[in-house]
Amino acid sequence: MQIDDVEKFYGSGAAACDAIGIGRSNFTKWKKRKDGVVPAQHAVSFHNASNGILQIRPEDYRLPAGQEAA
Repeated sequence: MQIDDVEKFYGSGAAACDAIGIGRSNFTKWKKRKDGVVPAQHAVSFHNASNGILQIRPEDYRLPAGQEAA
């Protein structure tokens, strides 16, 4: 799930964080990262809070090359 998609859906990072009950500083930290992806545990919360409109895309959460799931 892309940070920009969440921000667009809710209108702001602050509103997005309020929707799932997390601190607004989380969104600021995510925006500073270069990958542009919402952490997986919060992506699930945004998916649920948006009634499934915000989708979790598996390609956003692939392991880096050379790493395999156990």
